[in-house]
Amino acid sequence: MEDFKALKEKILKSKSLYEDPHFPADSRSLYFRSESAPSIQWKRPREISYNAKFLVHGASYHDMQQGALGNCWFIAGAVTLAASNWKLFQRVVPLDQDFDNDYAGIFRFNFWQYGEWKEVVVDDRLPTRHGQLIYAANLKETNEFWCPLLEKAYAKLYSCYEAIDGGRIHHALVDMTGGISELIQMQGGISLDKLQTTLMSCKKMNTLMGGSIFNRPGSSGRESKRMNGLYEGHAYSIVDIREIDQEGKRTTLLRLRNPWGRGEWNGPWSDGSPEWRHLHHSDSMTIDHAKIPNGEFWISLEDFQEQYDELEMCHLYPDALSSEIASVEKKKQWSVQEFYGSWIRGVTSGGPFTSFTSKLFWKNPQYKVHLDKADKPISVIVNLMEVSDKQVRDENDVDIGFVIFKLQEGREPVRLSRDNVYEFKPRLEKTSGMFWAYRERTLRFELEPSTYIIVPCTFKASMDADFYLRVMAEEQHEVEPVDTPTGPIGDYVDAANNSLEKLFHDQAGSDERVDAIGLRHVLSELNKGGKSE
Repeated sequence: MEDFKALKEKILKSKSLYEDPHFPADSRSLYFRSESAPSIQWKRPREISYNAKFLVHGASYHDMQQGALGNCWFIAGAVTLAASNWKLFQRVVPLDQDFDNDYAGIFRFNFWQYGEWKEVVVDDRLPTRHGQLIYAANLKETNEFWCPLLEKAYAKLYSCYEAIDGGRIHHALVDMTGGISELIQMQGGISLDKLQTTLMSCKKMNTLMGGSIFNRPGSSGRESKRMNGLYEGHAYSIVDIREIDQEGKRTTLLRLRNPWGRGEWNGPWSDGSPEWRHLHHSDSMTIDHAKIPNGEFWISLEDFQEQYDELEMCHLYPDALSSEIASVEKKKQWSVQEFYGSWIRGVTSGGPFTSFTSKLFWKNPQYKVHLDKADKPISVIVNLMEVSDKQVRDENDVDIGFVIFKLQEGREPVRLSRDNVYEFKPRLEKTSGMFWAYRERTLRFELEPSTYIIVPCTFKASMDADFYLRVMAEEQHEVEPVDTPTGPIGDYVDAANNSLEKLFHDQAGSDERVDAIGLRHVLSELNKGGKSE
């Protein structure tokens, strides 16, 4: 496929404007199924604003407001990146684009997909109604268009606009950074002291953050307003975190932003609340709460934990954030190792851990993690992602998780199995907990120096799916895939995983989706007729 530069030069020579054949200006790009959209007109930015600009006065939290699409999670992620890390933002949104010189109606953006950066090229025809953008827009600088074009490229990445109607902040952040997500449950999932420590530590690290509120049973509509001004079924960016002195008592405040650019918390520390009158003078000089834009507000850590259901975080690491940026920002780096794999029906899809004598479970892929050279407990984050297709997400949701076993010193089998667990006596160390039908599972652990086995698995045996595994540690570590189990087609599994990895690497930068499912299907078909477990 032609790259962006060659394609743009071709369009310029033809003296025409680019029309993307893979993402046409019709209902096929709006919906999963081709529905009519008679009231929608596709217009180029110059047809919407006579002074159309790609970027006006830099990028900030206020540039992007949510439109008629339920993608507050994407908007929150995009503006968090725009305001938090300018150099990384430019990696996603190349700034050498505009509507002035060499304009050809073609734009490009970059997203991270399972270990590779993927360039997505789009034309600049945007869906409008009565001459106004119906999705993301800058409501203040109406002639700025990086935000709706970025949203269009993201919709193309997942096949259509409807595909990004509903999601999670950390999914968007991972897709725009290559970082590793982490979810923390607010109610019953973490103590207030631990939450405070986590937030302040993450502020010093390569971490982007947001908060989500779930719909309560009986809520009317997807995004229902509470009496306190917050919305259920909604996601907010965390803009800032401050520790202040309130009459001799240290208080942690979080500054949040509603992607709508309106709708704020009206409880303690909100605009005009009496708490601000008791703020220490030194803090009042640095927190000018009266001048924050509409849609932004301060909330105490206690109220954040009570009102929000999840803290969503995206930890950046060296591949997503260059060492130059890291040294400037003086933020922490992590050592990361990554692997591609598959759960193949009848071969490597053994389902959940039920007991040490489960024959099926031990057929799952296994990865050996060496932390035995450390002299103290190490923080380790395990990130397991299903290689998913949003077009079929509702039909083929796969609940994924993982189990971690600790091996005895000096007793390391080639591969754990039902036949040798009593000989080697591995200890069940950690699990990912309840299975979720989400794209990824990520958890942080403190592990003692030792050797461990990570076993990625699905909630049900014989599920066909591909996965991408990353193991992230504070110190250098070694992870190695364990030999695949023997069986009717066991000899093909390693070659299959290598082919899967090659597919991802070869098609990075292409507009074509990786057909990993086809590879898996071949292996499953080969195994038909073999002895079932």
